[in-house]
Amino acid sequence: MKKKPQTQSQLTAFVALCALSTLPQASGAVLIGAEIGAGNGDFNYAGGATTNPSSLTVNENIPRDRALIGTPTTGQSITISGWTFVRVSYSGGNNAFGLDGNFGFDDATFEPANTGSGQAFQNGNSNATIDLVADTINHTGGAGDAFDLTYLLGSDSAGGISTATLTLDSGLASEQAITFTTRSLAGTSRTGANTISESYISTGSYSTVNLTMRLGNSSGSTRVLVDDVRLNVIPEPSTALLGGLAFLGMLRRRR
Repeated sequence: MKKKPQTQSQLTAFVALCALSTLPQASGAVLIGAEIGAGNGDFNYAGGATTNPSSLTVNENIPRDRALIGTPTTGQSITISGWTFVRVSYSGGNNAFGLDGNFGFDDATFEPANTGSGQAFQNGNSNATIDLVADTINHTGGAGDAFDLTYLLGSDSAGGISTATLTLDSGLASEQAITFTTRSLAGTSRTGANTISESYISTGSYSTVNLTMRLGNSSGSTRVLVDDVRLNVIPEPSTALLGGLAFLGMLRRRR
């Protein structure tokens, strides 16, 4: 039995399918990475800008306190590359907050002294809170984009609490805001036990991304610690791929 000769549309479809198979898969974008200039998720401190201090210590050449406000009141803040730390509530006592480079996730076991690397911290009781506010990220995307947030949360004294909020197109009619489940962890493990992972799928177009993390304490005399913040986004499937599949379907109908 003779084979039927291939039609022109079949040959065109075959060539198109081969071309589609070579298209790269959708790759993710790093919105908050480790280093200064890339979101500074490791809370590196190189000296310089701080704002609204009342009692402020800034010294990147010692392994302990990179920058702190020792007796803060509501509204006081510290600004470093990529972040602003803001006192939200305060109930007296030792409620210092800022950057630390000596305890917990950044003790000498993990971070060499005098490297400038730090971690966000707050001392206090259950009535004390601060916000870690990441700088606004300009990134254009659409429905179906997948956001992945990870960070280290813990305490070297009791339990640390964090509630993360991701906002797309903040303040606009197209705003999307998701507040993730409040997390509470003790300890300072870097092997997974203190890693928090959150995810969100965008429901529409956006052009800016904001991340805020509210830190609290589970009990009195607690030091809550946060480090290694990472925020990535993976775009929806390639529109070129979807268009190519539609083209193949059209060819099939024409045969």
